[in-house]
Amino acid sequence: MKSKIFSSIIILLIVAILAVLASCGGGGGGGGGAVSFSPDSNMPHNGGDAGGWRTGNQTGGGMGGSNIGDDNTTLLIGQIAALDVENINIVIYVNGERFEINNVTETTTKEVLPEMSVGDVVYGTAYISVAGENDPREAPLDQTTIGFDTSLKFKVPYNYTIAESDLPAPVSGTYFARNGIDMSSYTAGNKVGWKCAYSDGTTTDSYGALVTGVRGDITLTSIKECLWLDADGALHFTDTPGNPLPANLVIPSSVHGKPVKKVAAEAFRNNTTLTSVTIPAGMIIEEMAFKECTNLTSITIGNNATVGIQAFDMCSAVSVITVGNNASLGDFAFGSNGLSGSGLTFNKGSGVIFNGAVLGYSTVTTVDLSNVIFPGNYLPGQLFCHCPNLGVITIPSGINRIGTSCFSGANFVKVYIPKSVKVIESYAFDLAYGEIYYQGTTADWADITIDNVGDGNGLLGNSIPIYYESW
Repeated sequence: MKSKIFSSIIILLIVAILAVLASCGGGGGGGGGAVSFSPDSNMPHNGGDAGGWRTGNQTGGGMGGSNIGDDNTTLLIGQIAALDVENINIVIYVNGERFEINNVTETTTKEVLPEMSVGDVVYGTAYISVAGENDPREAPLDQTTIGFDTSLKFKVPYNYTIAESDLPAPVSGTYFARNGIDMSSYTAGNKVGWKCAYSDGTTTDSYGALVTGVRGDITLTSIKECLWLDADGALHFTDTPGNPLPANLVIPSSVHGKPVKKVAAEAFRNNTTLTSVTIPAGMIIEEMAFKECTNLTSITIGNNATVGIQAFDMCSAVSVITVGNNASLGDFAFGSNGLSGSGLTFNKGSGVIFNGAVLGYSTVTTVDLSNVIFPGNYLPGQLFCHCPNLGVITIPSGINRIGTSCFSGANFVKVYIPKSVKVIESYAFDLAYGEIYYQGTTADWADITIDNVGDGNGLLGNSIPIYYESW
């Protein structure tokens, strides 16, 4: 008789446990749920009736149904596998003694089983004949010692086929439901998981390289998404039909349960979809991750985030940048952007760390540096180079060194330099135009080590005045 039931693929083997309760009288208790063969579950299936222990020294039905002496209808097979099954033959060994149970169907009852007692060692194989297949499938039963709460489980083998357009031919194999299918050789890039299709048209999705939660013969096709993680937890982007990138991107903290540790170098470079990006607290943005995203207008950096070299460089449409507390910004992190006015905002008391020429070639006009931390009290080289529209810039007190080409090619109204500055490096103000207001005296200024001043056309040459003791 053929039977095809799509549900949990379970071969229920009701184990009649013989036990003697020495010197115990009284009535029998309620029977336990059926103890089953289950290929992928660690829990017994509930299906037994109220057999219970019987009185005195009598042998009870125990777990899994009625007393073995009763005329009952407890089935040997509770549920047929999710296959078109024609026949099942079982070979079982009890303490090394072989027993054969042939032509098992869904109506076969447990009376065909050999008796098993607590402490017996049992193993065997179920041979499952499936329609259209020449050879039966072998479902092994791991060696088990019978106890009072034993669940014996045959492992039913199922077939899978990988149907991918990038494979020269379909790939086939077998698997046990409890183990899943290792797809690590085929899961890479934007292939983030697998769609599992059964013969009746139903599907289920499994994410990651190990396909789990499936049972039955299945066909596997990859699930592709535009955002995906590599083995190091770095976020990448791949243009994926049917899974578009949102224009207003919030970097996720996790992808399918796996944490996003950083945004990979050049992950979104040259992307023209993005109009805004929000970076969560603590996130690492590697170098050039968003470089040349020419339609990007707004950037929000979370607390304690790290923004790498040229991460947002040449994002020419950017007009608003908000930076959170203790964020660390690398060389040209926001270079060559479209900032104007006070488009760059640091949270009050933020302690933002500038590790390089964060704003080179920017059109920003107003930058409040009072909340910025400069490692080594060093105003980085090229920090404001070729910024043509700077207004008033106040260098924070405590800065002792102004880096090479820091204001080179910049136009500004005023730059306030504190008395703490002791070194001005080469070309710091080369081809720059504006006014310097120095906190110290002429003598203090004379004590500053000033390297090559440039071609003489800019500040520190003869064109631009310096005002002493002016703040």
